[in-house]
Amino acid sequence: MASPGPNEIVVTGIGMQSSLGDAVTACAAARAGLSLARELDDLSVMADDGSETQVVGHPVESAAGFRGIGKLLNLAGAALQDLLEKSGAIPTAGLGIYLSAPEPGAEDDRPPKWTAQTLCSKLVARAPLTIESASCIGIADDGAGFGTALLQAVEALRTNRFQHCIVGSVDSLLESEIVDWLDRCDRLKTRDRPDGLRPSEGAAFVLLERHDSAAARGVEPMAVLSGCEVVESRDAPGDALASAITRVLANTGPTAGLWLLSDHNGETSSAEDLGHARVRLSVQHPDVADAPLWSPAESFGDTAGAAGTIALCAAAAAFARGYAPGSTALVTFTPNDDSRVAIRLDGARR
Repeated sequence: MASPGPNEIVVTGIGMQSSLGDAVTACAAARAGLSLARELDDLSVMADDGSETQVVGHPVESAAGFRGIGKLLNLAGAALQDLLEKSGAIPTAGLGIYLSAPEPGAEDDRPPKWTAQTLCSKLVARAPLTIESASCIGIADDGAGFGTALLQAVEALRTNRFQHCIVGSVDSLLESEIVDWLDRCDRLKTRDRPDGLRPSEGAAFVLLERHDSAAARGVEPMAVLSGCEVVESRDAPGDALASAITRVLANTGPTAGLWLLSDHNGETSSAEDLGHARVRLSVQHPDVADAPLWSPAESFGDTAGAAGTIALCAAAAAFARGYAPGSTALVTFTPNDDSRVAIRLDGARR
């Protein structure tokens, strides 16, 4: 197995704020199959018999009592602080930050309004970082927000716009309006509806840099980011996801020892999309069809736009700590009806 080449993009740090805690604690807990799902005192829905039933979810305790941009800042701030504390001294010269975050819809008239760019700027202003405002890039999470942020960061590293990039996402489904909407759409897991999601919230970040830059700082990579593909499609279930996986594997090397991390959240549609994609790939990529499957939502709940970054952190931690079930991780992210994201992560020594 060879070390990563000097121009390869490597993951050198992770940070998280989730229902299971920070990155190290959460990844270890998820590996053990733990979950802290509980009934939420302030969120309830109507059962089929007309009685009120409490929603079961995965709240982040430190974000309790916050709403809107305040909650997102609380989550993202803790995740960024976690990354900074565990990654040592990150040079601020040549540092860029990419944050994917939800924005209020046009129909949402609740004050205050915010944008992903505003959120990113506020986040950096609160952190112990001194970087130019032009180095803070907020990306509206319209579906594939994290995938878009990741692609932009990789391009910035390859073109020397930045030497180091912190890339992440934040989201929360634990707002009363969102829970009500999920319930009306029959997407919420309740005692009357077993095939649904359990709402959650969280934020996560990864630190990316070229391997030569990491080596110059004396930092050992956790994993190699080998590729990312985003596909927009309204085709039959599984088509767009299979296309994203095919593209990311076509541009990278062999896939011996492949394992999957999927954002499957307990909904029938989510299971069908993943299942159809694996069937479609069974001939061209049988290793995908037969790969072991990890579903972080079993431990973290449905973290919506933050799910892709959380899965990437889990994969990087597995490689770094030696318990990955294979040498190549394929992270799949199906954030909405149109977008599908596939990310390939390899062990730092391949």
